Amino acid sequence: MLEKIDPAEVIKEKYDLEGWKATFVDFAVAVVVAALIYFVIMPFILGANPAAVVVKTCSMKGSLNIGHIVVLRGASYKSVNAPEVEAPLNFTYENKTLFFSNGKKVPVNEKGDVIVFVSQLSGRQLIHRVVAKVDSTEGEYFVTKGDANKYPDASKRVCEEVTVVGNRKECTKIGTKGACSYPEDQGEPGCLAAPVPANKIVGKKFFSIPLIGHITLIPRYVITLGQMGYYQNQFWC
Repeated sequence: MLEKIDPAEVIKEKYDLEGWKATFVDFAVAVVVAALIYFVIMPFILGANPAAVVVKTCSMKGSLNIGHIVVLRGASYKSVNAPEVEAPLNFTYENKTLFFSNGKKVPVNEKGDVIVFVSQLSGRQLIHRVVAKVDSTEGEYFVTKGDANKYPDASKRVCEEVTVVGNRKECTKIGTKGACSYPEDQGEPGCLAAPVPANKIVGKKFFSIPLIGHITLIPRYVITLGQMGYYQNQFWC
């Protein structure tokens, strides 16, 4: 006995399959177009690659919180707005002022441009504010600082060896490559950045959009879910 086939069911299954294929094709096209815009068109138009970054830490809290998407545009030493000084790279930081070894000083405030740059010491891309532009005999450099950080990214020394003494840590070996701050009240001695050579700049802030970047950070949240006690202050600023 032949099985009775309902033509309406056949047509429905056919259209369901075609609808699924169409949805998949539409999704694939959307992904390709989005990638083309992000990786090709935006860098070409804005002159920065990448053309946008997501804030992942609290170092710029108040200005840029975790989850902010920051759109960048191309920048150079001359186009970055910040106080400029002709001085050696050797300086100290006290009372919100940079004191250079040649006697010049620069007050530190939050009026300079925010830039993304590649740290010489960590190799990571960081987003901080330029507090001074230094025209030195070694070249043109930026001194940067996170708005929420107590110290600039660079001071006069970098710690290469840490020794535990009682319940505290002391720096027992001062390095010579680069320079960075060593505030004992900020945890591990060491640093994320040194004075930034002008050619290490990726771009400067064009505009920012809050919260949307959290979508891209979901995998990070899931991975560190079991460490919420440690990371709780890193998720929200």
